[in-house]
Amino acid sequence: MSQARTVLLVDDDEDAIMLAERAFELVKTPCGLATASSGDEAIRYLNGIAHGVAGAMALPAVMVLDLKMPGRSGFEVLEWIRSQPSLASMPVVVMTSSDSDSDVARAMTLGANSYLVKPIHLPQLEDMISLLVTYWVKLNLQPELLRTA
Repeated sequence: MSQARTVLLVDDDEDAIMLAERAFELVKTPCGLATASSGDEAIRYLNGIAHGVAGAMALPAVMVLDLKMPGRSGFEVLEWIRSQPSLASMPVVVMTSSDSDSDVARAMTLGANSYLVKPIHLPQLEDMISLLVTYWVKLNLQPELLRTA
């Protein structure tokens, strides 16, 4: 893979973003981390990529999406992504504090590729990030279109 891969983390909780950034540093991931602090910000980011806006990066290898955000929720972001032909096959991993069966079912129905409950301690988050990157960035094959969008 000649191009650096990116993980897009979407979460409105500043502490959760800082914890995830720290976990990415500690596990020395071979990819970049982009963040968005709202559903609307994530959509603007992805729209820029999908429409070839100058300075836009390649499509993320995977999006890690929180569900419970003010404004546009993670469910709405997921639904929007799956309705966009150029983004529809981008892997989306829901990582949220909710372990509600109804949230899991709704996320999967809307097209989430995986559903994880956020760990609250850094060592467990490190393990989760390491496994997530190993699978979705290193091992998971994606069409060339996704790698160079």
